[in-house]
Amino acid sequence: MLTAIATTVDEPLTITEREVPTPGPGEVLVRVTACGICYTDLDLIQGHWPVARFPVVPGQARPRSTRPKSPR
Repeated sequence: MLTAIATTVDEPLTITEREVPTPGPGEVLVRVTACGICYTDLDLIQGHWPVARFPVVPGQARPRSTRPKSPR
């Protein structure tokens, strides 16, 4: 899966290929089809939050769908 990662303050996001995680017991896999970045995310990336830890994957406004645990 492709992930946009902020690795440090005020630098462009890095697009990285990451392994799709396997859901654990009681979990489901959520497919994110798009992701929006809000002003809170921008504040974090621009260093306005001194408690921010990098790297971070910004974005919280996500259309999504769940995949069934097993085929039907």
